[in-house]
Amino acid sequence: KYFAPAASMNAEMRRLKLESMASSGQYLYGLKTDGNWSRAIITPERSALQTRGISKKTGTYGEIQTKVFFWDSIVNAFKDTTVILGEVFLPGKIDRDIGSILRCLDDKALARQKTEKLRWRIFDVLCYEGEDLMNTGFEKRISYIPTVVQKINNPLVEGVSYYEMTDTFFEEMEDIFSKGGEGAVCYKKDSIYIPGKRGP
Repeated sequence: KYFAPAASMNAEMRRLKLESMASSGQYLYGLKTDGNWSRAIITPERSALQTRGISKKTGTYGEIQTKVFFWDSIVNAFKDTTVILGEVFLPGKIDRDIGSILRCLDDKALARQKTEKLRWRIFDVLCYEGEDLMNTGFEKRISYIPTVVQKINNPLVEGVSYYEMTDTFFEEMEDIFSKGGEGAVCYKKDSIYIPGKRGP
């Protein structure tokens, strides 16, 4: 979960908040894209690609590893416990388009990817080969992304790129919007990941 500007903040207050963040040197940002959040959990005992939602039928997180073509590359890349956060996406499509595929039964979900396969974009690493990163700052956690992507070695899997949030942030945002981008998600470099809580 992420903080968003309070409804009581007007445009000028929001801009001042962003200016303060940019001048602090404490934030990174990545491009905001539209996809379905997912968590890959790989352990020696069991592995799954989980969704954010809890199944009413099972009472546990939904699983979609049997509905995508990149899962074998992920599960075979790691020998010890690894937890990766990402989003399933299709270039140029929105969350609803991806969800309509993932809600299908396995065979139909795979068949609907005949012309274009679902992709996975990694944006955080919470555990790597048995090394627990939950109490590690965001900047250190994302330093694992290139290694994780390289180990998975699948053209359908990529990592998010992050950039320093500086005083050129607003110009960079204008460039993002002019190219049809949605915006950015800004992260405090030293923030730890707390499940279910809104972090900075």
